[in-house]
Amino acid sequence: MHEDVADRFVEKLKAAVTKMYGKHPSQSPHFARMISKKVAERVASCIVEGKIVLGGRSNVSDRYVEPTLLYPRDWNDPAMQQEVFRPVLSALPYKGLNSFIANIKTRDKRLAAYVFSRDPSVVDKFIGSVSFGDGCVNMTNLHCWVWSLSFGGVGNSGTVRYFDKVRFEALSNTKPMLISPADRIVDV
Repeated sequence: MHEDVADRFVEKLKAAVTKMYGKHPSQSPHFARMISKKVAERVASCIVEGKIVLGGRSNVSDRYVEPTLLYPRDWNDPAMQQEVFRPVLSALPYKGLNSFIANIKTRDKRLAAYVFSRDPSVVDKFIGSVSFGDGCVNMTNLHCWVWSLSFGGVGNSGTVRYFDKVRFEALSNTKPMLISPADRIVDV
C-alpha cells in the first residue's frame, strides 16, 4: 500500500479482524488452527517483535497462531522471504509504484498477490507488470474458494493450476477400462 494511506489501512484492517474474530480469536469458532505443530512453529517464527500491530500470540502445542498484522515490514523480514500461507499478514508500504514494482520483479515469483487500490490505473499497472499465479484486488484469499477459478503459481511457486474439475482430473490417476461380457464376441 502507498505510504500515504498505510496508517489508515492498518487501522481499518485491525478493526475488520477484531469484528470478524472478536477480541480473543483463540475462542472464536470461526478461526481455524494450523494443520500441524510443525507448521504452527514455522508460522510463529515469522512474527517479528517490534512490528506487531495486531495479534502476535501463538500456542504451538494447540496449533494456534493468532491473526497477526506486522507493520511496517521491509524486504528483509523473515515473512517476506517465503510465501505466506498463514494468518500473518505483512503490510509493506511503498513510496513510488514504479520503484515498488521494480523491486518485486527482482524477487522470486509468488503464488499469489493482492493489491489494494481505488485507482484502476494502479491496479492495471500492478497486474500487468508483476508475475504471480493468482490474486485479488481489495481483498485476500477469496480467489482460492471460487470453484470456477483455477489456482496455481508460476516459477518456483509451481506451474500447475488446481481446483476446477479439469485440473482435478489432470492430477488424478484414472484407470479407464472397457468391459465386455465374457461370452460375447466383439467384432472390431
